[in-house]
Amino acid sequence: MGNVVADNAVQIKNCPNASAYTTLIAACGVAMAALVPIALFQSGAVHTLPDPSGKYFGQFFASEQITSSREAHPFGVPDSLLGLVSYGTTLALACSAPRSRFARKALGGKLLLDGSMAAMNTWKQFAKFGRACSWCMITATSTAVMMAAGFRYLNNANHPDTCANALPDHGPQRNLAAGQPRTLWQNPT
Repeated sequence: MGNVVADNAVQIKNCPNASAYTTLIAACGVAMAALVPIALFQSGAVHTLPDPSGKYFGQFFASEQITSSREAHPFGVPDSLLGLVSYGTTLALACSAPRSRFARKALGGKLLLDGSMAAMNTWKQFAKFGRACSWCMITATSTAVMMAAGFRYLNNANHPDTCANALPDHGPQRNLAAGQPRTLWQNPT
């Protein structure tokens, strides 16, 4: 089994598609991480939401004003919590994509939805407030990176010569010595 892991690592390292996949996962994680402080502020767990200050940024950001506005609470729910659920779904689809055609198709649609929501929220901030939420801009930028990497990955994932199957398989492991599949309840050999 150790040789299988080493072989997969070499395949992934030499696969140009693995870079797009890794970037997709990382960008999704950054987008989720940027939503956590907003969720803490909107839920009342913290009382301030700091913005960059200084000569260039002081007049550009208004995170507290924007995230406590009525627009930031659709259906009475903080939009950061909705965003965490949404990006969690994207992350789950991305993790399933290497082994599931359905997940790859759903991921494409979900990336379009994420990108359009991020663009719409960014536009609304500038249209209504004339300023932006710094944390939201991190999420929007991460979403743009996530879309670019995701579509690069999806474009190459359907072509067998682009290492789509070089990504790690988290399914049942095979006992190579016996040639039999190993189930989850059996001890590794």
